[in-house]
Amino acid sequence: MISNFDNSLSKSGSTQLNGFVTTSTTSTVESIEYAMYFQQEVSGNWSTIATRTGIMYNTNLQTAYEYLTVSSGYYYRIRTIHTARNLGDVETRTVLSSAVYV
Repeated sequence: MISNFDNSLSKSGSTQLNGFVTTSTTSTVESIEYAMYFQQEVSGNWSTIATRTGIMYNTNLQTAYEYLTVSSGYYYRIRTIHTARNLGDVETRTVLSSAVYV
């Protein structure tokens, strides 16, 4: 069902992060949804500081941008969960982005 799934994180301005998520399926499905977790690294531990979610219906492609203003002096990453649902079937994939220093 899921044919491609990816994410990326970039910085724009001094303290704004731009998260990108994309999911595609082999054919049109009932829904594609994502959960994007913005994570901050402090003393070697990653913790979630914000969550964004979205859903699209009757599609084979979902893309979205999410934005977050953060504190400088830390590394950040996003963890995305990609879910496709169709005719009772559910398929999920998870991706971690590269870390970005702000």
